[in-house]
Amino acid sequence: MTNLLSLEEFRREMGFHPWHFWGLANSTVPVNSACDDTVKQYSWQNSDAVGREDIVKAIETAEQRLHDYLGYWPAPKYGYKQVKYPTYIDVRVRFSGYEDANGRWTSVATGENYLQAIGVEQRTLLATCNVTYSDPDGDGLNNTGEYAFGTSPVEASSRPVTQSSVTGGIKITYLQRSGVTYAVKSATDLAVGFTEAVIPLKSVSQPTGLPSGYEQYEATLTIGTQGFLKVEATVP
Repeated sequence: MTNLLSLEEFRREMGFHPWHFWGLANSTVPVNSACDDTVKQYSWQNSDAVGREDIVKAIETAEQRLHDYLGYWPAPKYGYKQVKYPTYIDVRVRFSGYEDANGRWTSVATGENYLQAIGVEQRTLLATCNVTYSDPDGDGLNNTGEYAFGTSPVEASSRPVTQSSVTGGIKITYLQRSGVTYAVKSATDLAVGFTEAVIPLKSVSQPTGLPSGYEQYEATLTIGTQGFLKVEATVP
C-alpha cells in the first residue's frame, strides 16, 4: 500500500533541502556546513544515516499504529490484494466455476474499505535486463568505481587515476584496496585496443591522508612516439 504521507510531503514538513533530500548536489547547491550530506536511497550507502527507504518504512509503521489506535484510516488509503484460487484437498479435482472448496464464491474481504476495481494478474517476461549504477556527483564514475578507487561519490573533482610523464614514457597512479581485482593494460593504437598487460607496483612512498584500507599503486609504460594506459577494477 501507499503511505498517506508521501516522501515529498515529509521533506517539506522537516525542512530538508529539495536537492539534497533526493540525493542531488552541484556547484550551485553544494554539500557544505549548512547541509553537510545528501540523503541516500538506502542506509547502507551512508554508514551513519538512514536512507529514504528507511523513512518510508518508518512512516508506514507510524501510520499503521495510528490506524490500530483509531480503528480506521484518517485519510483515503488505496491498496491492492491478490486473491488466489483455493486448493482442494484432492488435487485431482478441478474448478468448475468461481467457487471455493466449500462451494462458496471466492471474494475479497474489504473490511472498512470498498472494492473499486478488479483485474486478473498477468506476468510479462523481460527479454533483457540492464543494471543501472548510481553516480550522484555526475563525474561518469559510478559508486562501484568510486569504491574501487577510493574516490568520493559526491565530489566530481576527485579523480580515480592521475597521469604524469617520466623519462621515456608515461606513468599512472591510482589507489587499490583488498578484495578488488585490478588490471592495467596498455595500447599503442586505440583502433587495435588495449592488448598488453602491465604489472603495477605499490608506490615506495605512500602519500598521507589516504582513505582507510587503500594503498597507492603505479604503472609505467615506456613508449616511443605514443602510448596509452588504462586500469580496470572488478568488484566482487
